[in-house]
Amino acid sequence: MSLRALFSAEARKHDRKIWSLVLPCLLENMLTFFVALVTSAMIGRLSPGDISALGVSNRLTVLVTAVFTGIGVGTTVLVGLHYGEGRRERCLRSAKGALAVAAPLAAVLAALIFIFARPLLRFFTAEQELLDAARQYLRVAIWLCPFFAVSRVVTAAFNGQGDTVTPLVIAFTTNVVNALLCGALIFGVGPAPRLGLLGAAIGRLASTAIGAALGLALLFRPQGPFRGVPRLRGIFDREDLRRLFSAGLPAAGENVLHSLAVIVISRALLSYGSASYAAYQLATQIEEFFGAPAFAFSIAATALAAHSIGAGDRELFRAYRRREGVLSSAVSLPIMALLLAAPRPLMSLITDKPELQRIGAIYLVLTAICYIPQILSMIDFGTVRAAGRRGFPLACTMAGLWGFRVPVACLCAWVLHAGIAWVFAGIAFDQVVRYIIGKIFIRKTKILKIKEENA
Repeated sequence: MSLRALFSAEARKHDRKIWSLVLPCLLENMLTFFVALVTSAMIGRLSPGDISALGVSNRLTVLVTAVFTGIGVGTTVLVGLHYGEGRRERCLRSAKGALAVAAPLAAVLAALIFIFARPLLRFFTAEQELLDAARQYLRVAIWLCPFFAVSRVVTAAFNGQGDTVTPLVIAFTTNVVNALLCGALIFGVGPAPRLGLLGAAIGRLASTAIGAALGLALLFRPQGPFRGVPRLRGIFDREDLRRLFSAGLPAAGENVLHSLAVIVISRALLSYGSASYAAYQLATQIEEFFGAPAFAFSIAATALAAHSIGAGDRELFRAYRRREGVLSSAVSLPIMALLLAAPRPLMSLITDKPELQRIGAIYLVLTAICYIPQILSMIDFGTVRAAGRRGFPLACTMAGLWGFRVPVACLCAWVLHAGIAWVFAGIAFDQVVRYIIGKIFIRKTKILKIKEENA
């Protein structure tokens, strides 16, 4: 791309549209991850055992919420396509239908985890003290899943219509409440007793419920996005239900496979002791915070591709894709430099234990090396989902996770008994493997070109 094309008036116009979606979404994700970081910093002042118990419990909670993150992706695609077609009444029906599917399913899955909490946690460790702490946390925190499912669908319904500002407002409220409640309940403030790890569970549950209620109120308020939209009979027609699951299930499968891989790797890391696993848990919180741009650009890529396809505009589809790559790379470079230059100071923000700082810093350096391939892959995945090839991201995830990350990590931990840095390398460089596989697949099959011609 020439310098003239890079800074042309047309390019700046597309940049403004992309940033109008990316910035609020970026702020939303960074706020969410920042509060998670603050919560981790609070937990990081407790014992390594408490940190490990939180990590083990979260592996099961994340496994359930991964399903509804996928349904949220399907909702974004479906609502985005209807919005691009100018059929706002179908946007409304799609949002209601997704809520009717997600909330009951989340409640059932949460109940199953609640009932079988102890045997599920035994997969990670046989250490009784760790099991007891993890079970106490999990039996409270797991009930945030139905509220999380509602929040994901609500956010997806806004994003699909090009509104990433309202989800930012919801996220801000939710996360402020979460930080205040967790701080008060973990350490005890005023009449609130010191509950430690249990306080973090109660705080997360309460704040997620408040966020879900606020999201529903804003989505369906009289002057909201569906004002003046005629109500169609029924919730879902057969075609919309098919399209929701054709987009959502592969995305959910991708997230679930990722969660299952993390569960296996968590068990491998626990073989190095609670301190190593605790350091990994804290470092991943920093990784997720700085990974917020990748999520933001992925959501923008999905929504803008869906709008372009719904409107039948092939040139706009191509233009957005080019500009997303340029802008995301520009954002990635300073983040990558910071992670490489100051991993130990970053770890010191969330734990006062030198051993955890040292181990976590190793993981952050390896993550930084793989940052740009990660964000570019997520843009590709978002675009391809909107373009109708929903199984492609799932295939890349399976190849990267189960063809590289899990085998390398398990081989280093259980067979070679290598240092923990080698396990971290297997985890981090999975992103490079996924990016390479994805690029080869896109070029060989020309799936985006085919979709553009059929748009």
